[in-house]
Amino acid sequence: MIESAEALADVEAILALPTVDGLFVGPSDLSLSRGRGAYAKTEADFADLRRIAAAAKAAGKPWIMPAWSQAERDLSRTLGSAWQVTVDEYGALWTGIEAGLRA
Repeated sequence: MIESAEALADVEAILALPTVDGLFVGPSDLSLSRGRGAYAKTEADFADLRRIAAAAKAAGKPWIMPAWSQAERDLSRTLGSAWQVTVDEYGALWTGIEAGLRA
């Protein structure tokens, strides 16, 4: 998990560990720990993601991107993530409740 400023600073060393097969990004916690407040898909947030992607590529290891929005899915694809997580429990529940209310 790369979800703290400290993990981002050490991402290359983390990837160099033989026990690490790949990375999962925690953009919300990462943004908070970097002093930017809530994750808002800003250029600074995306710069962190680009750094993680470059480190994973250099290490030859996959990384996973939580990609809730189209902008995140596009960035994830451009940066070569191995997988995208496009929905979580909260999002699935929220979408289901909204659909039920509209019905």
